[in-house]
Amino acid sequence: MDGTHYLVLFVLGAAVVLSCSALVQMLVARRAIRSSTQWNAIFFPSGAFVVMSVVILFDVGNRTSHSLREDVLIVATFLLALGATLGVRSLVRAMRGQQVRDDELAVLRLRYERLFKGNEMPIVVFERESLRVVDVNDSALLVLGGTRAGLLSTTFDALSFGQDVRAEFDRADSEGRQHVELNHRERDGGSRDLLVHLSTGDVAGAHLTYGIIEDVTERNAARVELLEQKELLAHLADHDALTGLANRRVLDVVLEHAYARGRRGVPGSLLFIDVDDFKEVNDRQGHEAGDAVLVAIARVLENGVRAPGDVIVRLGGDEFAILLEDTDLPDATVIAERLVASVRDGFEGLGLSVGVASVRGASDTLEVVRRADVCMYAAKAAGGSRVIVATPQPADSAPVVPLKEES
Repeated sequence: MDGTHYLVLFVLGAAVVLSCSALVQMLVARRAIRSSTQWNAIFFPSGAFVVMSVVILFDVGNRTSHSLREDVLIVATFLLALGATLGVRSLVRAMRGQQVRDDELAVLRLRYERLFKGNEMPIVVFERESLRVVDVNDSALLVLGGTRAGLLSTTFDALSFGQDVRAEFDRADSEGRQHVELNHRERDGGSRDLLVHLSTGDVAGAHLTYGIIEDVTERNAARVELLEQKELLAHLADHDALTGLANRRVLDVVLEHAYARGRRGVPGSLLFIDVDDFKEVNDRQGHEAGDAVLVAIARVLENGVRAPGDVIVRLGGDEFAILLEDTDLPDATVIAERLVASVRDGFEGLGLSVGVASVRGASDTLEVVRRADVCMYAAKAAGGSRVIVATPQPADSAPVVPLKEES
């Protein structure tokens, strides 16, 4: 047996080793083999090369000589075994890579299940251009109603919203907002305010929008209630709680305004009013009846003024004031007498004592108030149910106010 024969045996042995290594790689990577097709594609060719290599090895080993044809067969066997080994290694590497990708996909799918389908926040996925609903989680079904199949067969703007959804999306894009507020009409006739947070992304060539829905109905209702409370507090700060009329704070503001206009020659008059014998109502009928009388008198005063710009004020207790804009003393006197007659005829045992003063000609607003107040008490001292007018004076005159009694 010469050296060439030993070389042939070495080559055949190497072919056997390579073929067996292919089988070993396959067995080691069996976790990455996902189907019987992959298994058969690796196992049977590798096994065939092992068997063929072993048979040829024993056949050549039992001979003392061999022909050129056998040398070619031996070389081909070695090359095929080498190719099988490299092919199996390449397949195993590819299957392991696929295994890694499948594991990553499984993690992503699990994460998707938790973050999307299992999310407590309602989420709707839809195509941005067509608004076709692509996916929806269980929480969204509870908010939007209907079935999953029903929602997947419609578009987002067809989900019973009271607005033009596409226009709202376009407006949000132009304003740089990542949310829109929509009103969803429910089957029972009610409605819910939904704040939809928008997030976009491209998936498999599709431009998708993820709409995370937040029910803000209660929040909006609380906001409206808070605004109403603020408006009520602002109203109470400037108005009397019992009669709804303006209070002294408002009178100070409007009187300053009227005084400034008076300095430019614009007429204006201030009426101070006290209800005669009102204490008798409280003593005989109680405070609730007295409050009702004050409210009724407030309505009489509102109905008796001439213009919407006139301001009626409850000063406190049974005292009122009226600022008449663009009204000189003669016209103010007519209005005051009409108010006195209305209360005298409409309320048994009651009357009004009214003092009237002009805004023009006073040195300041305090003088206007003092003159009207003095006239009111003068009317009350004269028996009540009457009007007394303060005679106009220059602003620099003495502070004594002449009174003119009118029955």
